[in-house]
Amino acid sequence: RAAYLLKTGGRLVYSTCSLNPIENEAVVAHVLDHFEGALQLVDVSDQLPALRRRPGLQTWKVMTRDGNLHDSAETIAADALSRSHRRHLPQFFPLAPARMAELGIERCMRIYPHLQNTGGFFVAVIEKVAPITVDEKKKAAQDKARADALYVPREPEAKRPRVDVDEDAAEDAAEDTAGDATEDAAEDAAEDATAAAPYLPDCPRDEPVLRENPFVFIDAAEGELKEIIAYYGIKASMSRRGFLSRIEHGSFRSIYFVADPVRQLIELAGQRLRVVNTGIRVFSRNCVKGAGCTFRLVCEGVPMLMAHLPDRYLIDVSFRDLAALLEGVNPLFSALSDDFQQRLATVDPSSSVVVRYDPAKHTADADADKPSTRLTAMLVIPCWRGHASLSVHVDKSQLCSLIHRVLGRTVDRNTVGKFKLDNNVRSDLRILVGVKRVIDSAVKVRVNSAQTGVETANVKHSMNPFDEIAVEEALRLREKHGADAIKEIVVLSCGPAKAQETLRTALAMGADRAIHVKTDDALEPLSVAKLLSKVVGTEKPDLVILGKQAIDDDANQTGQMLAGLLNWPQATFASK
Repeated sequence: RAAYLLKTGGRLVYSTCSLNPIENEAVVAHVLDHFEGALQLVDVSDQLPALRRRPGLQTWKVMTRDGNLHDSAETIAADALSRSHRRHLPQFFPLAPARMAELGIERCMRIYPHLQNTGGFFVAVIEKVAPITVDEKKKAAQDKARADALYVPREPEAKRPRVDVDEDAAEDAAEDTAGDATEDAAEDAAEDATAAAPYLPDCPRDEPVLRENPFVFIDAAEGELKEIIAYYGIKASMSRRGFLSRIEHGSFRSIYFVADPVRQLIELAGQRLRVVNTGIRVFSRNCVKGAGCTFRLVCEGVPMLMAHLPDRYLIDVSFRDLAALLEGVNPLFSALSDDFQQRLATVDPSSSVVVRYDPAKHTADADADKPSTRLTAMLVIPCWRGHASLSVHVDKSQLCSLIHRVLGRTVDRNTVGKFKLDNNVRSDLRILVGVKRVIDSAVKVRVNSAQTGVETANVKHSMNPFDEIAVEEALRLREKHGADAIKEIVVLSCGPAKAQETLRTALAMGADRAIHVKTDDALEPLSVAKLLSKVVGTEKPDLVILGKQAIDDDANQTGQMLAGLLNWPQATFASK
């Protein structure tokens, strides 16, 4: 990305605080090789002579998780790595020795801590010596043609016989001076045009790989941002000038916040500054239908927002409640303390809350349990308050690390990407709920241009309303009979990749785990029933709950067919 942003003749510095060659020399070597001479390493050994350094590595080995070292990708078994690692595996190893020497990898700098009592750093200075995109090459050719058109070649003058007359000498000198001045002016104009052409501040380069909508500041006095501020009661102490986002099709998915000096810099620079990333993400659009606010709080922005949120969204908990929140998969309210439940009752369902654990307030005397690792600062966790359960809105890898540090327990990831604690054992009853992604009920359906079906492109989709009732009923059963009575609620959807949005909605409602059977084919009820029967044979649920019908085809057949295939009893059209 930096190579595309850089103009020809410019330099970039690639630096890390890691001494791992996979992150350093491997990255530099493969990038230089990819651009085939358009990028070159700069020799800066004569600069900062007092800085002790070592040259870049020409060869290295790659260690796999089993502790074995490998010289090439061919010696690593295919089943020893994930699919993403296998795809990028060749880039972890050095290129051929001749190619490494040709690229001058030794011009990279390795700064070791023991050389001069510093940190460890890797530094590579790279210069862009040629255009790398079609647009850049076309522009360079146009700039050269423009410079050639402005250049006026000097025509040699015929020598005249010398005349020893003062007046003639003075006239000749004047003519020569005027001619030289005209030619010099033309040459200067050509040089100025050539120098100014590669970068035009008011006309930034339009790279295909850089076509991102720019950051736009959002007015807090109108639109969705006004609703967010009003819903969460953001205090006036928080500046309303720092909210910005990337606008796409008149809408935005995330809202960021920057300090006022950053806003001034962005506004002052205008199009001359291409902003790749900026600010702290504070709000993100949720996918829960019927939520009080269309946006939720984001983990990275909670520490900053916390001082500006009203008390009802800030819930202080004991260590017991913190442990129940971390070790349970979307724990039900009944698994939490009475005080915690009373605080949650003051917050509307389908809303974000901030759970805080302050180790200074909860000592070992006040709490029978204590964290596995000594905490020196307040722990702040954003959560989603469902109708019957509470879910943690923290990145999965960060949550695993948090569980390990706070509870001292390891986690085990299942094949579907969900994780469960090794000590998280519940009772035997398991419920499977089928959900389907359909065109939203509020959308006006139109026939496609081929007259073969309805138009689905660029149309809002959501969970089938009857399936949403099924998920809610499963949660009510667990709320009524307790977490010990129902081991797990699993949701399943068959469809394209975008069906994952429907599964995330079900997880946000309180489901424990999701299964996605990916297919781009149009499925008939019998096909869905056969897929469900296979999943039932694998997951061994005790109860299957389905919506009575889907609002797109209104078939009302899948449930009955599934019961026939499984030879299970069934109840249809259950209602209250």
